[in-house]
Amino acid sequence: MYGRLIKKHPVAINCLTAMGLFSSGDAIAQLGIEHKSEWDMSRTAKAATYGIIWAPIGDRWYKILGRIGGGKSGIVPTLKKVAIDQLVFAPTVGIPLYFTAMGVLNGKLVSEIQLQLKTKWRDTLYSNWMIWPWTQMANFYIVPVHYQLGASSVVGLGWNSYLSWKNYQSISKKG
Repeated sequence: MYGRLIKKHPVAINCLTAMGLFSSGDAIAQLGIEHKSEWDMSRTAKAATYGIIWAPIGDRWYKILGRIGGGKSGIVPTLKKVAIDQLVFAPTVGIPLYFTAMGVLNGKLVSEIQLQLKTKWRDTLYSNWMIWPWTQMANFYIVPVHYQLGASSVVGLGWNSYLSWKNYQSISKKG
């Protein structure tokens, strides 16, 4: 059923999937990592909203990457896709988009969003590089393009928990 729906309504299904996974990731961050005594449902709703923002972009991005190498799998096209994803998209779109969108959703000023990016971008990118190149190699090599966003979302649950925790960490005025 999922296969039929993702082919017929890729953006809608990816939005629903991303909403669920970003909100679950935030709940895990709050209750499992930060050990909050009360769940901030408003914060989780913002994470779900980000899922709606991210899904159409992610869906389009995976389709663009799917055309590299003529849509064929194989080690060379896979390595090209991973390199473009990790050296171009993640640092210039993926990570800045998350912190910017979450800043806007949290009512932050532009200067506060800029500070957030300045202080958290590098650590987040390095953490990204510890997880995603290996995940994406398997994803791009094995998984058909219309399933790739969903497949990456499985690992993304843990990543979304990390992003939420990182986003809500206080910023030291030293950095």
